[in-house]
Amino acid sequence: MHIKKLESPQNPLIKDLALLRAKSKVRRERGLFIVEGLRELSRAIASGYVMESVLYRPELIDQDEVSALLSRAAESRAAESRAIESRAGAESSVMIGYQHLHCSAKAFAKVAYRVDVPNLIGVMRAQRYTTLSVLEERSANQSPLLLILEGIEKPGNLGAILRSADAFGVDGVILVDCPAEVEHPNSLRNSLGAALSLEVITLGLEATCDLLQRADIPLYVTHLNERSIEPRALPLNKPCAIVLGAESTGASRRWFERGAQATLIPMPGARVVDSLNVSVAAAVMLYEVSRQRRI
Repeated sequence: MHIKKLESPQNPLIKDLALLRAKSKVRRERGLFIVEGLRELSRAIASGYVMESVLYRPELIDQDEVSALLSRAAESRAAESRAIESRAGAESSVMIGYQHLHCSAKAFAKVAYRVDVPNLIGVMRAQRYTTLSVLEERSANQSPLLLILEGIEKPGNLGAILRSADAFGVDGVILVDCPAEVEHPNSLRNSLGAALSLEVITLGLEATCDLLQRADIPLYVTHLNERSIEPRALPLNKPCAIVLGAESTGASRRWFERGAQATLIPMPGARVVDSLNVSVAAAVMLYEVSRQRRI
């Protein structure tokens, strides 16, 4: 395997990768994104993502771990190549050829969030989120649990929510008008790579409600109004979809026009804090679903 050494942070390739990490527009145009960390990279590859390049500081990394990761990455690339060859006229969407990059401390710091620790960065080929038909199939399972995120702006919050979604066995995640992207480095880091293993789809509000109506899945929206019910009083052991909105605006009232039930996490009065971070609220709601389903 050819190894390329990069010493300067001004190297064009390093600058290009730094741009890929920083700009969502660049990620969309190139169909690539960055995953940082051995655990996160391993999960991405296990979820079927193809790695185009890997870079790291060799003096900080166990070479056996790198070799094992590269073997798994090679298997993933080979499987994709066979799939492409089986489709007549199909062309690969590879933007960057496979590269094994050794970096100096300064060059690595230009791209990485975590420096001076054992760490790897992989350039991954983006894939489409799940299809509507896959989500409909999941919705037909016994007691499906869907999580709907509306207007989530911060990638860190999105990542933390997706980590909880994976931990509590969510069957599918629907993003409605979410500025935050799954492939943002903060989303991936906060999800510990779990974001890439989930069935995620982007839909509009009306299309989401139509899906739930076809699957006969009740809709519960975290929202403060006169009809809000505590989560423990809801039948969350049955099929359900939970909606959480952005911290600044909350969930849209349009959900209630489609028959949604409002729910509210109870909090004691006379406190300084009167609301939870949306990722914390998601974890509380999903835990309650899990609790009821264990009874």
